[in-house]
Amino acid sequence: MSSKKMLDGSEDAQASDSLHETRPRLDSLNFAGDVADDRDTINDEKREKVAKKNAEQRYGKNLRVDKCKATTSILNFTLICTIIMIPSQLFFQGFMKGVEDPLIIDLQAATANTTWGNGGTMDNIITGIFFAFDPYFAGILQIIWFLLADSLLAFKGSMVSMAGIFSLTMLNLLYSDGRPYWNTTKIVPNVCVFSFSSPCQETFSALFFPVYKIIMSRYKYTSETNSYVNALLIFLTVILNITIYFAGFKNGTNYIYQSFMGSMYAFVYLVACITFDKEIHRFCEKAGFILQKSRYRKFKTLFIVVIAWTVVFMFICAKNSTFDIPQTWILNVSENEICNEKLNSQAYNRLGTNQTFDQTAILFFIVGMVFGQSYSLNYIKPLLWVHSEWWRRLIRCIIGTGLSIGFSLGMFKLA
Repeated sequence: MSSKKMLDGSEDAQASDSLHETRPRLDSLNFAGDVADDRDTINDEKREKVAKKNAEQRYGKNLRVDKCKATTSILNFTLICTIIMIPSQLFFQGFMKGVEDPLIIDLQAATANTTWGNGGTMDNIITGIFFAFDPYFAGILQIIWFLLADSLLAFKGSMVSMAGIFSLTMLNLLYSDGRPYWNTTKIVPNVCVFSFSSPCQETFSALFFPVYKIIMSRYKYTSETNSYVNALLIFLTVILNITIYFAGFKNGTNYIYQSFMGSMYAFVYLVACITFDKEIHRFCEKAGFILQKSRYRKFKTLFIVVIAWTVVFMFICAKNSTFDIPQTWILNVSENEICNEKLNSQAYNRLGTNQTFDQTAILFFIVGMVFGQSYSLNYIKPLLWVHSEWWRRLIRCIIGTGLSIGFSLGMFKLA
């Protein structure tokens, strides 16, 4: 009995000793964790100071970075828009077409013998403005911004714009909504377009691109700004969007509700980009303008783009095997001589899916931009372009844009 007590006593003593030994270890681990947290905090503070110093050197000391944020009311309104976006699309898609078709027919009849009629001077002008914001030409706007203004802001704007167009293309494929002249032969289009139309790509780009450009260049990353110029730019943006709404409706390219859905998506996406601007700005700096850190992010971007495009490719293959194109669409489009020729030569008597899928190639614009920007830093200094004389920037823009348009048209003809 006594030996058993002695054994129990020795075991208790060993347990207490081990407990006393483990407590310093636990305390040291907790201390090490606290030190690591402190180091992370210090590193974050250093990064913030370096980023602020670089921004002040680049854009001036009187920056309003912290002031240009979405308010709580705007965030709440954006959340409501996000929730009702899909139900609104489904409701409008089934209800508004019958309401808008007679309005388009009457408008085309009223403008038939004027300069606003198909082929007229004003009609060609508004049609050109409309298709300037088409996904096929959206990259040209980004190149103009990059060559004329601040290259880092243009790089960031191109990144979010191309990602927005890609996500909108995914919604086009999901909704599979047809255009007005697909539904009736009484509506005559000015230009034949065979991709799905809701949400509208043109109204998305016409709202998101200039507003994002104004916020970044005129409000957030600038030390001085002119309120009259800002008001003029906002007014021109409103006129631009009204013109695109009217051009799409009058030419039978888009319904009003399709254009509205594009604008709603642009608003939601714009608020999201402004809310997470700090993270986006930091990623773009490291991906395109810091050579030591760009390699990892370049290939990470490449892998993400390849994976996203592969997923879309698998989706489009499944959709082509299950989606039945309404025969009335093909019959109505073939009634138009110009559209019939284009339908047989380019679309192979199919509407919507393949033509919309072609727009997903906009993702590879991001890949070329990320690799090309970091590569150019070895030979030129695009960060200093914004400080050069206006005539140098204009000449650079004309030459660069001309080469880009020529290359794009050449590749388009070969395709």
